[in-house]
Amino acid sequence: MPPKPKSQWHRQESRPVRPFRSAADCLAGVGFRLYADEDFDASESIRIGAVERDRIAIALRIPPINIDLEALVGVPAEALRLIVTLEDRVFKNSRVVAGIPLSELSATTQILESENSDASSLSWAGETRVHVAIVLSKPRKGEPGTAHRVGSWLARKTFSVGNPRDTASFPIDAVEPEYFVARGLPPRTTYFVEILDADLNQSCDDLPELVKISLAKDVHAAIAQDQESSIAKALIKTIFVDIVTTVLATGYGAIGSAAELREDSIIDVVTKRLVKSTGVSTATLQKFATQAAGSQLRAVVQADVELSRALVSAARRR
Repeated sequence: MPPKPKSQWHRQESRPVRPFRSAADCLAGVGFRLYADEDFDASESIRIGAVERDRIAIALRIPPINIDLEALVGVPAEALRLIVTLEDRVFKNSRVVAGIPLSELSATTQILESENSDASSLSWAGETRVHVAIVLSKPRKGEPGTAHRVGSWLARKTFSVGNPRDTASFPIDAVEPEYFVARGLPPRTTYFVEILDADLNQSCDDLPELVKISLAKDVHAAIAQDQESSIAKALIKTIFVDIVTTVLATGYGAIGSAAELREDSIIDVVTKRLVKSTGVSTATLQKFATQAAGSQLRAVVQADVELSRALVSAARRR
């Protein structure tokens, strides 16, 4: 009798499975506005050209939630919060800008306006996302099929704001070993960051087109299987540290003096972001970028993206 062929399992669904009851559609009517003189738009894809930073006035229109959430998801309203998060896809920056107990939302439509400082912390290059979610704000022991971990979202809507030319983050190309060899690198190189134009004292909108990341094909395939895994996120943050370090080292090396910086240029936006998130001064960042092969600058960027936290999370979830 011939041996039976081994069964093979094929992954068919890459989206996360929600193991508890959710209210996926209760935020469908939420609208987004980028400028104060615009109407609110409920569509999740906002296609725009160059963002006018001086006009930005981010706001959300939250219609009444006319759903008995406790009956629908099995969680009382006092255990839920409405959370708003801004995510800069290019600079891997994410921050919570609003957190409102669901019980405080009135029965009428509300307008939530973001502070100007929230918008100024983003690059607005490539894709920016605005997430609105109803999340569990306190741990609980409920019946099976209901949320119990803090931060579990029961409803979510995401607005994607970006340039039609490139709404993604930095593109990462999967390459064969020969690609690295052709550039004088070992065939088992993991990834390689290239700056295609040393002049980075130009508009931040051009940044995704000036940076090229090449990743070993086998590593790329492994990450693609589960991009939301802790190890995948840690690797992406590691690559991002090299991107920012290379951008500033190349940029400051080309212009020579911070006095020549163009307002809202790539170098200016990246520098201001690091100053705000880490407290390191502009002068110190410029010095770090031009000394010791950028090793001190790399350490600052690691702190900015909280690389330690990502690595600890990846190690614990192996």
